[in-house]
Amino acid sequence: MQQWHLESRNVYTQNEKSCIQSLELVAVSAHYVLLLRESPVLLLKLPGISHKCNHSMSEFSQVYNVQLEKPIWARHSINEKVFDNMPHYPNDMTPKVRGIAGQLLLFKAVQQFIAPSFHKACAESVRLFKAIQHTSNSTEKIRILLDRNDVRALMQGSTFQVTRCKPVVPQAIFSDYKYNNICYTRIPILIQNQLKFMDNDGYLHEHAMGHPCVQVSMDKIERTLQPE
Repeated sequence: MQQWHLESRNVYTQNEKSCIQSLELVAVSAHYVLLLRESPVLLLKLPGISHKCNHSMSEFSQVYNVQLEKPIWARHSINEKVFDNMPHYPNDMTPKVRGIAGQLLLFKAVQQFIAPSFHKACAESVRLFKAIQHTSNSTEKIRILLDRNDVRALMQGSTFQVTRCKPVVPQAIFSDYKYNNICYTRIPILIQNQLKFMDNDGYLHEHAMGHPCVQVSMDKIERTLQPE
């Protein structure tokens, strides 16, 4: 069972140029952080501490970093003054015991508040896991994981090399797949006087298979097709 508590925290992600910070209401357990958004995001705590964005923070999955308190329920005593509408306690209950009872009430309320978001986030994590397993394409895996369409990925050993795509304006597009009398398996294009190759999805490649183009006259085709 997860024992959740709530914190309001700056959540950090880092891109190529800067740190992106957002103030979030987060649910925290020993191993997870749940970003309580309209579509909640479940993050797994990773080992170690990161030193990014000028802060020492815990690292989480999906490239998130958060500075958190350790689980608070076992080590914090909640004063009875946190209640404006005091629960009905026995008259002989001491303030300290009332604080413990109030803590138990708040603990139960927090768990009930977070449970639906946790279950929703778990279901989404399972859906993503199945989608990632379903494809063998490295780029598709990373796009599903990051929920971004502007990246490409190559598998190198046990890690992914991820690059961000950027739009380019070609000087020329040879839509007949032919350039300098060489026919290619991808569309040749010129960018800054350099030859590149475009696939069917519009992404560029440095190389493509090619062979000399062979022109066949219509007469030869017709003779070939005639029955003997």
